[in-house]
Amino acid sequence: MPPAFTASLLVVLVALLLVVVFAGLPRRLRMTIRAARVHCPRARRSVLVRYLDDTEGNPVGLVSCSAFADRSINNCERECLRSPALAAAPPSAKTAD
Repeated sequence: MPPAFTASLLVVLVALLLVVVFAGLPRRLRMTIRAARVHCPRARRSVLVRYLDDTEGNPVGLVSCSAFADRSINNCERECLRSPALAAAPPSAKTAD
């Protein structure tokens, strides 16, 4: 094969690979903010938590918690993210960017 053809083929294959990778990227990075009322073992009461979940519905991060005066500060063990109540929580009106 001539070198020009090989180089052209390589460029086309790399471009195709980039299209495939970037076409699926937004779906994998999209997260949803959900809210749920769960029992907090630390506060020993029911709290309202807002959390991020991935595209498969798995909780991946805590956004806010009503157990704290400043709801954006949540310096706890985040045991609520393992609560079965989170699996059934509907999405909030806002979504993460």
